[in-house]
Amino acid sequence: MEYQIERLDLASLDPEIREAYALLTEPRLRVFIRDISEEPPRIIAIGAFYQSEPVGLALAKLYSNLGNAEILSLYVAKKHRNKKIGTRLFREVEQACIGEGGKVLTFMYRKEDRYALAHEAIFKKQNWAPSAPFMEQYLFDAFLFHPPWLTHRPKILRQYKIFFWKNIKKQEKERLNHLYEQGHFGSIVHPFFEENLIEPLNSLGMRKKGEIVGWLITHRVSPEALKYSALFIRPDLQFSGYSIRLLIDSINLQRPKEATIRWTLVPVNLQEIDSSWYRFVKRRLAPYAQAVIKTYQTWKSI
Repeated sequence: MEYQIERLDLASLDPEIREAYALLTEPRLRVFIRDISEEPPRIIAIGAFYQSEPVGLALAKLYSNLGNAEILSLYVAKKHRNKKIGTRLFREVEQACIGEGGKVLTFMYRKEDRYALAHEAIFKKQNWAPSAPFMEQYLFDAFLFHPPWLTHRPKILRQYKIFFWKNIKKQEKERLNHLYEQGHFGSIVHPFFEENLIEPLNSLGMRKKGEIVGWLITHRVSPEALKYSALFIRPDLQFSGYSIRLLIDSINLQRPKEATIRWTLVPVNLQEIDSSWYRFVKRRLAPYAQAVIKTYQTWKSI
């Protein structure tokens, strides 16, 4: 019997089969298989099975309104490798993303990963761009993070107010989406990216006389981990210290005795980061990190 490759309808899969597919990806990604959501992004799953047994999975997130798709994982069970299943899975998930509006496809991975060489062979075969350094992710133990600068909160003028992002007003949200569409800030700091994962505990905004001028958005990536996803301050306020104030206040909200979120992940996009922020990361954050995860990216434009 030949291997079968097919698009998975996750909502209608038998629970045992769905769980078998969930185990064919990283623990952090299994939520996309186990918890079906109608909220964007759309999840595209391509499965491989042999004699009714799931043996491979390609998983992608599609943001059709942005024309972007990210292939999250590609995995084939050990005893079924070297049979071109990975290539077939990758090809199918690529075509599914393109067919549903993906104009720019990306895949991120670590060079140290044991599957990196196999992945790179597939990228080359499918005419993807050569990989390049894309991101550094700094992992911190929030219980141990006590740098001296954390006690020096920059002061803000009285007309500026910091608020919990969960209390943003409908008209403010509409205004920010309009500004984004006009190009006033990039997708890397979009405050409504993966909105269903935004952590209310310490996601903050800053207003001046009713106008939002900055924000720090965190996402809950696991029960014990937060990702500091987006830090933005209006360009004319970049050297005011207000972005650092948002960062310090957000960190302090994660540290109370009642907060039990131990791990913090700070991603740094090397292709879009502001040089002054990168210097801050290197001087003020990097020395206190428990680990630095370096990620490479390859892509394909349609």
